[in-house]
Amino acid sequence: MYRIILTLSFCLFFNCSGNAQGETVYLLFEDNKPVKCHISAYRDGRDKKEVIKTAKKNIFYKKNIIFEICHQFFVFNPDINTKKTIDTKPRNIVHIDYLINKLEEDYLNSKEKLFKKIYVLEKKSDNEYIEYEVLWKDMYINDN
Repeated sequence: MYRIILTLSFCLFFNCSGNAQGETVYLLFEDNKPVKCHISAYRDGRDKKEVIKTAKKNIFYKKNIIFEICHQFFVFNPDINTKKTIDTKPRNIVHIDYLINKLEEDYLNSKEKLFKKIYVLEKKSDNEYIEYEVLWKDMYINDN
């Protein structure tokens, strides 16, 4: 009986902890636009403060594009990621706080393993977006 309960607990734990890993999310991005977000100095999310940060787009090593949204960095590498133009907004666009909350819930996991795919949608016009497949990374970019 003990082994059955232990086995069921083990299966339930791994089933619940992997829910977000199959999820694909889209972030809307507009360069140099203010974004309201909730930031904590702690990995588990306690003591959050509401801040307004400017979204930034930078080119790194002449080919990689780095999207900075609320101190979170999303990297597009044309050698391994895809990019395309789309004319309709996907239904599952999320705010940066959604990603941060998921990270805080599962702070022992790495950012890259939380979601199946992350796309940044850069708005070009009312009905046109560039969709970048990105990796969520830990990094610092000097503003100078």
